[in-house]
Amino acid sequence: MLKPSMLKQFGNFLYSLLMSLWFYVAFFSYVIIYGSFVAWRQKILSKTRGEKAAREYLINEVAKFGRRAFSWFGIKVICMGEENVPREKEGYVIIANHLSTMDIPLILGYVNGGTAFIAKAELSKVPGVSHYTKKLGGLFIKRGDPKQTAGVLRVMARAIRDGKVFTIFPEGTRSRDGKVGPFRKGSLAIPYKLGVKVLPVSIYGTGRIMKPRSLLLNPTRVGIHIHPMIDPADFGSEEELREKVREVIVKGWERLRKEVER
Repeated sequence: MLKPSMLKQFGNFLYSLLMSLWFYVAFFSYVIIYGSFVAWRQKILSKTRGEKAAREYLINEVAKFGRRAFSWFGIKVICMGEENVPREKEGYVIIANHLSTMDIPLILGYVNGGTAFIAKAELSKVPGVSHYTKKLGGLFIKRGDPKQTAGVLRVMARAIRDGKVFTIFPEGTRSRDGKVGPFRKGSLAIPYKLGVKVLPVSIYGTGRIMKPRSLLLNPTRVGIHIHPMIDPADFGSEEELREKVREVIVKGWERLRKEVER
């Protein structure tokens, strides 16, 4: 006879399996099928109402996708500091800790649906993902190719100077233990040199949604904390700015941990 603990474990596995199947079917259907409709309508709006209206439509749809990537799959999002999201139409840089691929829809849905990301070159071959990364002004980077990386960073700097919002993960890679790792030296050099304001964002729990080397979805609770803007002009060096931003993100992460795990 099966023990209650074994039945519970099997029930959790079955639930995770069903939610995972639903996730993959819904995700790719939304991105490819509905995404094609969004791309078509954006073109129509561009011709009938202008580029500005077309872009606002795209940003709103991407933001909806970001939130639905969690709500549709039973993932509860605790969001703090929404009042700190800039309302002005000017460029800034989002700085966040990095736990999972799910950090991207989380930022798109709860911070800025129009932010661009630096993505690895392999994603440029993924249908839907490649299209929207480019549409949002994102750039693809080849790991291990310093020359190409330098060129991408120059393009990114020009875009930010022109008012584009970019998201940077200064740890350079995903955290393995879920905590905020050290920020790479020079990771905030672009916003510091350009004098562009920084929006620190703390993320907690997204690494547990889909664990490394696993395709199963684990519906859980995650958190995002949006902090007040930081002005690079208040710091004497990129290092000082980097240390301050990391300090803010760590404190936000610790507060999220208490809220999410409560």
